[in-house]
This record gives sequence, C-alpha cells and structure tokens, in this order.
Amino acid sequence: MKMHGLALFALIALASPAVLAEETVPLISAEHAAKIREEIRLQENRARELDPILARDRQARHDVETNWVVLERHARELHARAKEFRTIGDIVGGKAKADLNGFAQELDTFATHDEENAHFQHEMAERLDKAIAGEAAAREWHLKHAARLREWLSANGV
Repeated sequence: MKMHGLALFALIALASPAVLAEETVPLISAEHAAKIREEIRLQENRARELDPILARDRQARHDVETNWVVLERHARELHARAKEFRTIGDIVGGKAKADLNGFAQELDTFATHDEENAHFQHEMAERLDKAIAGEAAAREWHLKHAARLREWLSANGV
C-alpha cells in the first residue's frame, strides 16, 4: 500500500497546476503568432503613416488661421480708410466728394470680400480641427491596438 500511495502522490504532484504552470504551452501555433505579429507591425505602420497627414493638416490649420487674421485686419483697415475718404469728401464737397465717396464704396466692397473670405477661412479651420481630431484618434487607436496584441502575445507565452 505504501508503494501505491507514493505513486499516487507522484502522479498528483506531476499533474498539479503549479507543475503545469512551469511548462508554458503556447495557446496558438507559431504560424498564428506570426500573423498576430504581422498585424502589430501593420497597426504601427498605419499609425506612422498618419503622422505626416497630421503634420500637414496642423500646418494647414495654422496657415488658415494666419490667413483669417490677415483678412480680418485688411477688412478693418479698408473700412477705416473708406470712412476717412467719406470724411474728407464731406469736408471738400462738390465733385471731389462724389469721387471720394466712390473710392470709399470700393474700399468697403473689398473689405466685405475680405470679411467673407475670413469667414470661409474660419469654416476651413473648423473642418481641419475635426479632421485633425479624427486622425489623431485613429492614430492612437492603431497604437493601442498594436500594444494590446503585443501584450496578449506576451501574456500567453508567445
């Protein structure tokens, strides 16, 4: 009986979870692990490919903001100059007043064009802000997905 008990104890010891844990048996084949590693590489490459797109969109956003600032300044200056022309016209009177009011009208017209263009620049900036946010979120998702896959492989002894 003693021998039988000893054999039973040895069999239980060999089959215990602690003993089995020392032997890490991968859950997936090497081929499947290679496919997951390839997916990690693809996800990281996708994230890197978004970097220049983000950089260009951020530069475009900066340029658009610079444009609208210039256009708004031009519009203010043109309206101010138009007002000055009208004031001068009121002082001099006669045909000069009509000419100066005509010049003032042209300045106001171009100021209005600059205001409209500045408004369009604002709209482009808003669209670029949304694009940048979406691209940045996609980039982060690709990196997180790759990290999760890498962690899973590591945790599963692959």
